[in-house]
Amino acid sequence: MRIGLLTYHHVVNIGSVLQTYCSYNLLTRLYPQSQVEVIDHVPAVSESFKARQRRTTKGSGLFAKQVENEFIRSERAYDRFLRERCAFGPSLPVGLGVDELMQRIQASSYDMVVVGSDTVFQLDGYFGEPIADALPPNAYYLPGLSGPRKVGLAVSFDPYVGGSEERGRSGALRPHLLAFDRILYRDATAEGLLREVGYAPEHMAHVPDPTILMDITHLVPVSSRPSLKEQRPLAGVAVADPKLYERVAAIVAGQGFEVIDYMHPPGAEVDLDNPAAVVGNALRGYQQLDLMVTDRFHGSILTLQVSAANLVGIENEDRYLLPNSKLRDLFERLGIGDHLIRCGSDGPDTVLLERLVATRSWTRAEMMRRMAALRASGFASIAALLDSSDGPSA
Repeated sequence: MRIGLLTYHHVVNIGSVLQTYCSYNLLTRLYPQSQVEVIDHVPAVSESFKARQRRTTKGSGLFAKQVENEFIRSERAYDRFLRERCAFGPSLPVGLGVDELMQRIQASSYDMVVVGSDTVFQLDGYFGEPIADALPPNAYYLPGLSGPRKVGLAVSFDPYVGGSEERGRSGALRPHLLAFDRILYRDATAEGLLREVGYAPEHMAHVPDPTILMDITHLVPVSSRPSLKEQRPLAGVAVADPKLYERVAAIVAGQGFEVIDYMHPPGAEVDLDNPAAVVGNALRGYQQLDLMVTDRFHGSILTLQVSAANLVGIENEDRYLLPNSKLRDLFERLGIGDHLIRCGSDGPDTVLLERLVATRSWTRAEMMRRMAALRASGFASIAALLDSSDGPSA
């Protein structure tokens, strides 16, 4: 059997890289006798976004020049990391229309196309910005594709703000969603939307993100290296809103922590001869933390996977108009919903954040048990949906 994986392998951040790596390895584990490959599709809107990040202007006037920056070096290293560890299909031209892309995928003679994981079923882009692809129906809904089985893997509609426009768009997408043979969703919001469009409950189930399903600790370097730790305990703060970041960082610093900006995490210089070091050093940075305060979904998972750090989640109510973020879903499933703070860009309640920074209700051993239980539940869902008599077989 031939399986194509359509995912966000092209997005330049550690979370996207690892979800691609883990999704690919999950499929090769589930179907060891099959040929699995990443569909090498980079949407035009994503390529345009990256092109703007690749160059930095140095100098001014007649002396101004464009030079390569750290973004393009990271992009190359992440791309090489994946290509050395995952099989890829032929590189598809950037800018293909959806119809032509579906024709290319159909011509590849896949028996099954797996879409995900990540927020591949966004209805309004990422907070209105179509960074990963144009607004739907886009390639990730596989519109008009016939022949191969269609499977959604840990998919999410996050962010979902509700309202008539998004409800109307989800209704228009109904035939594309109903054409999926099976959908494994990542959060309760996705489940609710799938039920609203009439997707068959017996054909869908929850699974955690592949970065939970699959082990990533082996990617952390074991060689000795000077610790990043200062005399004070080390805290990472990864919050997208600059104003909210400053407020959170100030509170955490006031509690005696050395604060590091984990929206732009530190690490060794990018070594294009050793792309594994880029991923490994990023994970080792998480491993050395004593605390992480973040609104990042994958950043929370990486913290829990490789470190014993305390974790506090932030749900920005200015961006998530409803308390329905994938981060909230993750925290609640792990039994740490009390460590998620909902606040606006003006910042969280100082006393609450200080209390959560100072205390927690779990040990690393307990968190490993909770993650193991979530992982086991996910594999049970996969077995029930994908290994049934009418599901795909190796």
